[in-house]
Amino acid sequence: MNVLVIPEDFVKDQCILKPIIVAMLKARGKIAKVIVCQNPRLRGIDQALNWAWTDIRAEVHPKEIYFRSFAKQRGTLNEWDEGRKTLAEEAARQYHRIRQLCEEVADLESRIP
Repeated sequence: MNVLVIPEDFVKDQCILKPIIVAMLKARGKIAKVIVCQNPRLRGIDQALNWAWTDIRAEVHPKEIYFRSFAKQRGTLNEWDEGRKTLAEEAARQYHRIRQLCEEVADLESRIP
């Protein structure tokens, strides 16, 4: 199976999306080649769990309010992608928590044949 992911901003988002999508597919018993589209014209974790998930999801700018402070605290903010790859790979190892906390991810997973 081949999966093409079209992110809003591939430069940094690819580092988050690919490990999470791979984990999602694995949870569904699927093995796939996941490719993140790099065409810029197509737009398509312990301490973090202490934040109120509804507050994070309701925030208009969650990256600025939550992610950057979390990445700084974890010492990944100075990485080229501000720690997105490091933190996403860590999160993907706990994919069941993502599915449990984010209904959109669970819904997306349920649509995988």
